[in-house]
Amino acid sequence: MTEATVVRLKLDTQEQTRLTQLGLYCGATVKVLQSAPNAPLLLAVGDGRIGVNFLTAQKIFVR
Repeated sequence: MTEATVVRLKLDTQEQTRLTQLGLYCGATVKVLQSAPNAPLLLAVGDGRIGVNFLTAQKIFVR
């Protein structure tokens, strides 16, 4: 699985704060562990795992 760096979060303040507390922020390295079309994603962020719904995932930009 390929690692990527978060370059932009186009989320409302509450959602961005929640994800930042879980380790997902601009500059963080992430890896997609599980995905399917129109379904939630399971992301590896640091030593943790984060489930992100499809609509939220569309607002997370990586490089």
